[in-house]
Parts: sequence; structure tokens; C-alpha cells
Amino acid sequence: MSCSDRLLEFDLALTKILPDRVAGAVASVEEGASFQFAEEGALRAKAGAARQQEFIAGRKCARAALAELGQLHGSILANGKGAPVWPDGFVGSITHCKGFCGALAARTDDYLGVGIDLERTNRLSASAQKHVVHAQELDYVDGDQRRATLLFSLKETFYKLQHPKFGEEPGFQDVCFKIDDSAGAARIDSVAKSFPISFQDAALAMQFTFVFSSEHVFCVGFY
Repeated sequence: MSCSDRLLEFDLALTKILPDRVAGAVASVEEGASFQFAEEGALRAKAGAARQQEFIAGRKCARAALAELGQLHGSILANGKGAPVWPDGFVGSITHCKGFCGALAARTDDYLGVGIDLERTNRLSASAQKHVVHAQELDYVDGDQRRATLLFSLKETFYKLQHPKFGEEPGFQDVCFKIDDSAGAARIDSVAKSFPISFQDAALAMQFTFVFSSEHVFCVGFY
């Protein structure tokens, strides 16, 4: 499949799972791409070429998502932890997967947070699955790498979704998901009791959607 065909497939897949009033964009990582804004280039001046090109593609997606919401924006910098700093009145999320990137954006009047993750479905080895899959998720996975990768992606999405507001650092075993394959939807069933009640309550209220696209899976979270 050509890169352009894959991008079209990704765009259609992402559109299927976006909630109302959330904008999304996908792009390929282009060799030799240059930074559109010098301030962004300064953030990755010491990174290798591959990391720089991923960053460029991710910011391109972020600006495209913001533009869809009527927000024409310049450089998107990063905070002290490396997370994107979105313009006032907006929330967003960026994902990188080998060769491709994606981003979401939404207005804070509509959502407190959004998250996105794109993964290849052969993402997890059997040994890695042991670190990702919660004991109560084992029956769902049943050794299936595709389902284990879905859970990995959902938990990555959850991390990105909650971190700007709560700043928590949950591990893979700290959350347990319930999956509805037929609806392409998921929810958090439990959160480790070591986290604050406010964080637990918020996590249980968050919503997640997902879609498989060839050998990839897209996950989106929002609340």
C-alpha cells in the first residue's frame, strides 16, 4: 500500500471514532522535512534526524487540527516535561508511530481533555504483554497480540488524556479497561486505589473509542 493510500485509510479510520467537536489530522513523516518555526527547531536541535522529522510531522498535524476548529496557530512549543503547549482555550494530543503521526484538538468549552494514540498491532511481545495487561484483562486478551496492543494503546491514550490536568504517572497495571469490540468503545473499569479519589472518579468518567486499520490501531480518549 502506498503512503498516500495509507494516509487516506488512516484519515477515514480516525474520522469514524472522533467525537463531536473534536478535530483530527494525520500525516506521514517525511525525510528531510524542515522546521516551519525556528522556536520549534530549537526544541529538537540536539535530536537525531528521525526524531526531528517525527516532531515536524506531529506539529503539522496539530496545526491542521487547530485550523479545522478555526484556530490558525504558529509554533507549538513544549512544557518542562516535553508535552505540547496548546493555545489558550484549546486542548490537544499528538501521537507518533513509525512513519506516521496524528493529532487531535478541541475547545476547552467542549472538553477538559483529549488523547490519541496510534500503534502497530504487532507492538507487544509475549513478555511485554505481562507488564501491560491487568489480571482482570487476561481473559479478554487470551494471548492475542492484537488485543494486547489495543490495551497498550488505550492506556497510552489515557496517560496523554489525564496528564495535562492531573499530572499523574499511572503504570499499565494501575488501570483496567473493559472493551466493547462491537461498538469500538472502551471504558476504565478500575483505577489503583493509591491515586487520589478525584483522579479515580475522573478516570472512570472518561470515554474511549478505537478502530483497527490494516495492521494499526487508533485510540481516542475524551472527557
